[in-house]
Amino acid sequence: MIKVSDILVKSRLSLKESGIKSWNSDALLLLVKVCNLTKEQIIFGRDLEIDEVVAQKYLEAIDLRAKSMPVAKIIGKKDFFESSFVVSQHVLDPRPDSETLIETVLAIYKDQNQDFEILELGVGSGCLILSLLKLYNNAKAYGVDISQLALETAKKNAKNLQVDDRINFVESDLFSQINQKFDLIISNPPYIPTKELKNLDLDVAYDPIIALDGGVDGLDFYRKIAKEAKDYLKKDGKIIVEIGFEQHLEVKDIFGESGFLCIKESKDLAQIIRVLIFSLC
Repeated sequence: MIKVSDILVKSRLSLKESGIKSWNSDALLLLVKVCNLTKEQIIFGRDLEIDEVVAQKYLEAIDLRAKSMPVAKIIGKKDFFESSFVVSQHVLDPRPDSETLIETVLAIYKDQNQDFEILELGVGSGCLILSLLKLYNNAKAYGVDISQLALETAKKNAKNLQVDDRINFVESDLFSQINQKFDLIISNPPYIPTKELKNLDLDVAYDPIIALDGGVDGLDFYRKIAKEAKDYLKKDGKIIVEIGFEQHLEVKDIFGESGFLCIKESKDLAQIIRVLIFSLC
């Protein structure tokens, strides 16, 4: 048997020496998740012990984190908004910045009992659209993604959150396989310029490139969405997109050229404009 306090101290030091900025919290979180313990057990159980098999599993997780694999990818789950989501190598990890989009929808559609239809372009793990379905009990949705493997992850999350009866998943390159109109279209498309991909933090290397690469200037997907979206919006429908750092002016221009007006912008916790809302002029 191995004392939990001893293995935690050694693991924190290992992560710190590997340059992991969040070494303290990551070592604790992995211990909680991998060893099925609570934080209280770890903090107050000075003499708590785990067997060598469990300890080895934990040390293997620490080794992966030392190589910059995100905690979510190691444990296969990530909390987002009010739920926990299965994640995989085929989807982006849900990020706190994206919660801004959920909060923006809540600010616009205040009646959470209303019946409306939502389309998400590039559904990934499903964290955005499924969070909305949990909030809006009468909403129905389509989630599309070009990656069948990403869709499989989203389907697992829909079932886990018990909203799978209100969403259809479609393998589609944006609108290519969609043939109806929606009250709301949402998207967090790839928006990183291709040349900047090599400069990203090491943990982003574990995310699928297809979900990151936004083309030469990072704006390719906004152009595609803006060009086609009006054919898939109901009267008074809206489009809400997440954007990258300081992309708001260019994205507004792109949608403006296709007949859309930006009616609201929302900032994330760092006070960066993260979400834009458009309606047809």
